[in-house]
Amino acid sequence: MQRKFAYGIESKSVNDEEFELQFVSYKKLPLTLKKIDSDQKYHVFVNVNQKRIQVEKIFVRIEGGSFWLPNIKYAEVTGIETSSNKTITERMLLK
Repeated sequence: MQRKFAYGIESKSVNDEEFELQFVSYKKLPLTLKKIDSDQKYHVFVNVNQKRIQVEKIFVRIEGGSFWLPNIKYAEVTGIETSSNKTITERMLLK
């Protein structure tokens, strides 16, 4: 049930080293899984508030609602901002 309605991820290949990812429950936040040259490993990237972030964690704040329709207040993305190479946390209001 969770894979289909909540935390499941859909993916599609962009090329041999890049994939587009989307949560099945919230398609307005496209993520990119990409191999980077510096360490030859795959990392997840997202654009939030005009900033490109290499994702380390995502926190979702839920207050009330129900199992099928939770009341999501916001989501926070913590990671490395690619332009400055500094750790940041950006909050998104989800609607």
